[in-house]
Amino acid sequence: MRKQIENSGADARDPKYTHGYYQGLLVDIGNAEHYMTYVPPADRNRPYSKSKLGDKTTLRQIYEFTGQKILRKAKTVDTIWFNCREMPDSFFEVEHTTDIQHSLDKFYELQDFNAKFFIVSDLSNKAHFNDLLSYSHYREICKRVEFRDYAWLYRYYRLKMEVSGMAL
Repeated sequence: MRKQIENSGADARDPKYTHGYYQGLLVDIGNAEHYMTYVPPADRNRPYSKSKLGDKTTLRQIYEFTGQKILRKAKTVDTIWFNCREMPDSFFEVEHTTDIQHSLDKFYELQDFNAKFFIVSDLSNKAHFNDLLSYSHYREICKRVEFRDYAWLYRYYRLKMEVSGMAL
């Protein structure tokens, strides 16, 4: 399935490129970069690369890196990369069909960690992303959240797999 995407990116309306597919690319990249990877339990049974998304992650449970209130919010983030000290390095929200604002609200709650925040979505959602980040209540996180479109993610995935010698 992955080889079918061209560098121009996949059409988000195409049913073969699902939310779980993009989560899987993030998990594969994180694993190749030697992070511990996490996806929420509700997402682990999603199909990805002839298996299940949960089969690709390195963590079955999230590290307890903070108090329970914030940890409950972190457990809902689509993909998290943890460093060797069991602290979050990067939080990723794949916005395939849901509202970006919900993801920004999660990132707002997680802002006290020295981690990166990424929204991964179709390029057509970038203007909406930029508009939301201009709201005053996101002032604290607006410079820390980055938008990555599907085509960028796939190009980075291919590069990372080629460099690391992993099969595409």
